[in-house]
Amino acid sequence: MTAVVYIHGRGGDAAECGHYRALFPDCEVIGLEKLNGVELSDGYLRYVRNHPVQWDVPTHILYGSEDPLVPLEAVCDFAKAHNATLTVMDGGGHWFHTDAQMRFLDNWICAKRIRQLAGF
Repeated sequence: MTAVVYIHGRGGDAAECGHYRALFPDCEVIGLEKLNGVELSDGYLRYVRNHPVQWDVPTHILYGSEDPLVPLEAVCDFAKAHNATLTVMDGGGHWFHTDAQMRFLDNWICAKRIRQLAGF
């Protein structure tokens, strides 16, 4: 079975993954635990740098242009390094939760699903 991993923004909650189950009826939609702080410990940061992720799954990233936590440059670098598509929502924040942001997100997901089903 295909899994969809919902990674919430700061202020969000893993339980929000329930919203996406209707958009992915043939997939298992999984939420992540709450973020327990913004700062990474030196030990954790060293570990991550010494054990880079091997990412070889199709990945699509939606980023809010007004995200105060994650620099666009970091997202662009990740997308380029892992052959991911990147869409930037003008005016979007770190945590998509307003009605306008959720409509944009839902439409973006549906467009990606249609393209995936068509083989693009």
